[in-house]
Amino acid sequence: MAHRHLRPQGPYAHQPSVELVVYPETAEIRRPGRARLQDDELAADDVVRTLTRHVLAYHVHAELENGASETTHRDYLINAHTGRIIKTWDTLHTTAANGTGRSQYSGTVSLSVNSITSGYEMSDVVRSMPFKTYNLNHATSGTGTIYTDADNTWGDSANYVEGSSTTADNGQTAGVDAHFWHLGPSTFSRTSWAATASTAPVALPTTGCTTATTTTTLSGPTAASA
Repeated sequence: MAHRHLRPQGPYAHQPSVELVVYPETAEIRRPGRARLQDDELAADDVVRTLTRHVLAYHVHAELENGASETTHRDYLINAHTGRIIKTWDTLHTTAANGTGRSQYSGTVSLSVNSITSGYEMSDVVRSMPFKTYNLNHATSGTGTIYTDADNTWGDSANYVEGSSTTADNGQTAGVDAHFWHLGPSTFSRTSWAATASTAPVALPTTGCTTATTTTTLSGPTAASA
């Protein structure tokens, strides 16, 4: 069940571990006198979490470390009788780092990135709404691949040279501008692009990067592309 949920594209870093455990199932019960309240009228102290039963479950831990496109450590609790996934959570430990970005529009800037086994990736794991910057490699849609770098010095401050690699220093420059000016909460104190729960994309003002297309994705409800 865990393997089907993960759908790995490459091999596991280690053989997944499995342990049989006893899991306490709980339910939220309304306190006496609160039964007639609508759900949106309930306060936190109007319900109490109560133990309903114990069930046997498999605790599965799996690790995929197949580069920037597929690196995850994930744990599962799976009902031993029904096969239902009770819960799943991410157990990958990330390491925040500060990189040096040579942007086209803002000079040399500091970038919040993530340290990985092969170097660094344009993934900000520090902010309350983490985000990642991907290289679409001239495409105008899709997910692309996250920008990575070996020495944590990104870009060359120059406009994109037609036909050059989008993963070399020159191709990274558009990613530097997008990652630095991601227009997220830290820049304008907003919770989303329009200070609402909007899911609409916003074009970043990086005119020179239209050839080496870049997209920045927030792990909240918003996304942006340039």
